[in-house]
Amino acid sequence: MGTKQYEGVRSRSKSTIEVGFSYNGKWRWEAIKLDPTPANLKRTARFRARVVQSIEDGTFNYAISFPDSKRKGEIQVCAGGKTNLVLYMRRWLETIKNDIAASTHEFYEKVINQLEDYMPSMPLGGVQGKDMKEWLDSRTRGHKHKNNLLSCVRTALEDAVDAELIAVNPLAAYSGTT
Repeated sequence: MGTKQYEGVRSRSKSTIEVGFSYNGKWRWEAIKLDPTPANLKRTARFRARVVQSIEDGTFNYAISFPDSKRKGEIQVCAGGKTNLVLYMRRWLETIKNDIAASTHEFYEKVINQLEDYMPSMPLGGVQGKDMKEWLDSRTRGHKHKNNLLSCVRTALEDAVDAELIAVNPLAAYSGTT
């Protein structure tokens, strides 16, 4: 009896499974050192689904997903134009929603909506203090409110650093009110 087939997953050898996916307009195959047993093929198919989803939502990190790949150094994190600050923050908010108060969640949603209105295509790795200053200056409320807005973005970017999606938090030292 044959092994079940999974889209984008194939046996390469007795000790390796390949994962296929489209990234930056090119089809890529990456090897994973696992025996191609039915259970491992199924596990790899679930892993591939997460890779494809992270590419679609713009949070894919090649080096983290495929640390043994020859390509990991040549491909930038979140390349391809789909990743932006707003997409990342929506996904980030979804991951923390059970850890924050409902009122905080509501406020963070408003922050993300305001960012989307002001800078809908800002790349996640392209955020700079000057961008935040311009955005905050466009807000009509006082310094405390602006600092609360900035705190939300700064925290999300810190989590992006922890997840190794960006190298440094560009807002770590930015106060926003100066």
